[in-house]
Formats: sequence, C-alpha cells, structure tokens
Amino acid sequence: MRKIISIALVVIMMLSVVSCGSSSETNTGTVTVESAEKEELKEPENKPEQTDEKDDDASDFWADLVSDPDKKEGVADVSIEEAVLLEESGVRITAKSFEQDSLFGPSVKLLIENDSDKNLSVQTRSSSVNGYMVDIIFSSDVASGKKSNEEMTFMDSTLELCGIETIADIEFSFHIYDSDTWDTYLDSEPVIIKTSAFEGYQYSYDDSGTPAYEDEGLIINVKDLKEDEILGPELIVYIENKSTKNLVIQADNVSVNGFMVSPIFSCSVAPGKHAIDAVTFMESDLEDNDIEKISEVELSFHVYNDDKWSESFNTDPIKLTF
Repeated sequence: MRKIISIALVVIMMLSVVSCGSSSETNTGTVTVESAEKEELKEPENKPEQTDEKDDDASDFWADLVSDPDKKEGVADVSIEEAVLLEESGVRITAKSFEQDSLFGPSVKLLIENDSDKNLSVQTRSSSVNGYMVDIIFSSDVASGKKSNEEMTFMDSTLELCGIETIADIEFSFHIYDSDTWDTYLDSEPVIIKTSAFEGYQYSYDDSGTPAYEDEGLIINVKDLKEDEILGPELIVYIENKSTKNLVIQADNVSVNGFMVSPIFSCSVAPGKHAIDAVTFMESDLEDNDIEKISEVELSFHVYNDDKWSESFNTDPIKLTF
C-alpha cells in the first residue's frame, strides 16, 4: 500500500507540472517534452528576467524524468525469450519481451487471449524477483473472445530497497476471476520466467540488522531508519520465510518516543522467499504528538497464515533506539 500511495503522489505531481504550462506529446507510449531549440523558436528581444528559479528547477526535473527514462537509475538490461506462461481453460498468456524503460520500473510484455465464454480479469499473486517478494503493477480485464496486450511492471522502488541490480528470475501465480460475478475462474501453479542473466547468477540476501524474531521457520530483523521519505520516516525490515506457509507480517502495538502511532505495514512472504519492506510512520502521526525526531521505537509483529487465519501469533516487543 505504501508504494501505491507513493505512485499516486508521483502521478499527481507530474500532472501538476503539465497543467502549469509544460508542452508534451505522446508517441507510442513515450512522453516527450518539446524544447524551444527543437521548434527553432526565437527568444523575444525584451525577455523578462526569471524570478522563480525554484519552479524552473522543478519543471526541468520532471521533464527530464519523463522525457528521458534512460536518465533514471535502475536494474541492468536483460532479455527474455517469448514463451507461453499459461494455457488452460480457454486462457492463453504469453510473455513476449522484457521492457527496461517503463515509467515506474522494468516490465514484462504480455499477450492475454481469452477464448472462454466469460469476461475475465487477470492479476498476479505471490510475486518475487530473485527470491525477494516485490510489488507488481498489473491487472487486466479481457472480454470473452478478445485479446489484450499488457505490461506487468516491477516497481523500481521495491527493487532498489531489496538491492536488486540484475533481474535473474521472476516468479508469480496468475489469479483469474469472472469480471461479472467476481467468482474465481482459475488460480495457476507458480510461473517462473528466467532472464538472460539467470545462468551463473549468484544469489545473495542481506539479512543484517537487529534480530526481532527467529522461530517457527521465520526470521525478522530490523535494519535501519530512513528519515526523509515521501510519506514519513521508514523502519526497514528484513523477513525470511523458511516455513511451508504463506505468511503475512504486520506491525502491532507501535510507539514512537513513548507515543502510540498507527504506521503502514503489511508484508506477505511466500514459502522459501525473502522480503525487505518498510514500516512507515505517517508525518501526521508524528506532528500530532509533537515528534520532530525519532529517538525510540517499540513494536511487536503480528504474524498469521494467509491460508488459515486462525494460525497466528504475536512476537515479543522489541525496543529500538536511534
């Protein structure tokens, strides 16, 4: 949820820049910002002096980000071979190619063919890259008898948080449901896409940090506190699920400098997978309690089996000082 809110904020800011006078056009999915040099426009002789350098800088920043995706730092360029990922019950999904320079992160181009007699919606679950759970932007509605070209996008912010510089493998399951009734139509077996970097790739996981819990096949370590984030300070957490259960980890009984707060945090970790996620403290919560700097955080973690909610427990509280 934290990443989705961040995406919304980015989109709003980008739209704000366009509405304030930036000239842009869309060409096969790539937004370009026209310049005076391109149009060979002449500057007026009595050009007024620039009085708002801050606005100019902001416009230049967003223009560069949108018009030239190559300027964004991201993962190494890789490729995939075209392959059928799912062919079952009248649904055929084909991975066509790997796109490096999508707006929010690298993506896999998909062709979805619905030969069933139902209108279907296609989504993914339990998505991971190189063994790390990741956020994916993907949801597609395909009417009966129709086809759709789609993109399954992996968030740059998540890949960066996990320290992923090269994508070697992608794993997920398709969840397909009837668009009209919301009834589940098909849940696929795990799908694995191996990229051109897979052979010889050395997998490693950064499990450093302060131990918060280790038992029942679960490891939780608190890594560090990041202060200057979009929604508020973030407590970075490493999670490893060695069990055979789909686990969901949430923050419980959280206080900052002795004041109770309600952070944003819910992390799903599939069996055998790893995750690096963030407990986000909302700026509004901190302001309500006159907290200008975080010096102490106390919290426990609530853990439950996503397939059987009655199986749950709370870890002992852990106190952290900064």
